[in-house]
Amino acid sequence: MGIKLRNSEEKSPEKFINNMADKPYGLNERVERITISLSGELFDKIDEIVRKRKRAKQENRTVSAFLREVIESTILENRYLQ
Repeated sequence: MGIKLRNSEEKSPEKFINNMADKPYGLNERVERITISLSGELFDKIDEIVRKRKRAKQENRTVSAFLREVIESTILENRYLQ
């Protein structure tokens, strides 16, 4: 039995993280990546909510999933589309 070497370029940690981080598993629609800047206070509040969800094993336990939920519900309620 020989040792199989990995292609270091293909399996770089950065590429792996970019490919796997917060993947919306089960979604069939197109997904786009965005970047936003938040105040430290707002980020801390979001982080606290996400940590509570993780401990309670609730849905949307990542920052991305939580923000996606909040944005979708806000748009569906037409708060900012008028």
